[in-house]
Amino acid sequence: YNEIDSLALIKSPNFGDSVPNSSLSSGRSHNNYYGIWKNEEWGEYSLFVQSNINNCIVIKSKSDYTVLNLESDDVTEQLYSWLSSMSVLKTGFSGTATP
Repeated sequence: YNEIDSLALIKSPNFGDSVPNSSLSSGRSHNNYYGIWKNEEWGEYSLFVQSNINNCIVIKSKSDYTVLNLESDDVTEQLYSWLSSMSVLKTGFSGTATP
């Protein structure tokens, strides 16, 4: 977490296409998109989302992007708010998360 440059909450991004033969298995299964994907905005990035959920958290680190969401738009927004409030960008994350 010490390498996080920015966090963003976005709605319905263009995920692009999965990257075949990447070091991480990529693809689609039911409503799940996962693995290494590529689009014009982020280049190659790690994706872990449920496609039927609109909101996604985009984590930009010094070396890449990770896009993820949770079981609902509301829960994804709550995680984004929690991460933002924890000052992850300034100090890195350490400690224990409690629900």
